[in-house]
This record gives sequence, structure tokens and C-alpha cells, in this order.
Amino acid sequence: MPETVDAVGFFKTVEQIGDAVGLMYKKKLPLPLDGEFVGEKACKVGYDAYGLNFPEGAMAITRSMGRTKEEALMNAKQIVDLFKSSGATESFILEDEKIKEQVWGVRANAMRWGEEKGLKGYLAIEVNPALPLLAKAMAELNHITEGRTDLIGQTESYLYGHVGSDSLHCLFAFPYTWPTEKMKQVVDEIWDLEKEKK
Repeated sequence: MPETVDAVGFFKTVEQIGDAVGLMYKKKLPLPLDGEFVGEKACKVGYDAYGLNFPEGAMAITRSMGRTKEEALMNAKQIVDLFKSSGATESFILEDEKIKEQVWGVRANAMRWGEEKGLKGYLAIEVNPALPLLAKAMAELNHITEGRTDLIGQTESYLYGHVGSDSLHCLFAFPYTWPTEKMKQVVDEIWDLEKEKK
């Protein structure tokens, strides 16, 4: 069984995380066993849900592995250095179990949204861009509802996904109080949007 060490990086934007992932492959760093990211809005929801005072912006979490604890730690330190060189406002090894649990909790919370706003209906799409287009795709999805005049523009989008596999999830949340027909219409628009992105 491999040994593992977790690390976190806090970034101003998800685009910076996309750039960091691209650089990870370019530099041929040891790939993490698991890697996740949470966009700015989804981070805020998670921070609020758990009462956390983490840096504002987006977050990337990795679980590096090695045959020994020392090798796993060395691999995790390379990820921390990568995050810092890619613009992370803060990055470190997750040694404190409570903080580690909170960080992973924010990622687990990414599928939840502001219930205080009545945002309970939702639909998520998955986009898998080619690695050279990752940062651009993350930027586009992160702002996908802004400036739109259709029903998609009336939803709130939350971006999260995987670090290393280029699998992006964009969750569109809308008021549960919408009439059924309006919900069906926005679902159709979102499905059409997903077809465009593939």
C-alpha cells in the first residue's frame, strides 16, 4: 500500500490552477494519487458552511503518494513548490488533521449551494478539455452565467473538479420555486450548452 501526503494551494482564480496542472505535466512531476479543485464561488459556499477563514479564491488539493512516507512527502513538496510558482497565495503540506478534514470538507461540499437563497434545483455538466485548453476552459466555465440574457443567466454556477484528469464539473443552481416548465426549459438549455462544449 503506498504512503500518502496531502497538500493544498489557495489561488485567486481557477485559471491559475489550470496553469499549474499544465505545468505539472510539462515538468513531468510525480502525479498525485488524487487531486481536486474548488472554484471561487464553491469555495465561498464551503467556507461559509463550515465557518472557515481560509484565503478567498479557488483551492487545489492533492494527495501525493510514494513507496515510503519520505518519498510521498518529497512528491507533495514538489506540488507545493509548483503551486507557489504558479501564483498560489498560500500553499502547504496538510499536517494538521483538523485542517486536512476542513480542506477536504470544502471539496465535498462543492455540490451544495446557498440554501439560504432558495437555490435547490440544480443540474451539473461535465467537460473534459484537452490539457492545453484546460486553463481557458476553467475560466470560461467559471464565468459561464455572467452577461447572459437566457435562463442560464438566471442560474448560479459553481465550478469544481479534478486536478490531473482534466475533468471539470459545472453545477448550475436555480430556485426550487421555479415553475416546473421553467425548470425543464433551463435543463434543455444547459444540455444544449453541454453539447456545444464537447
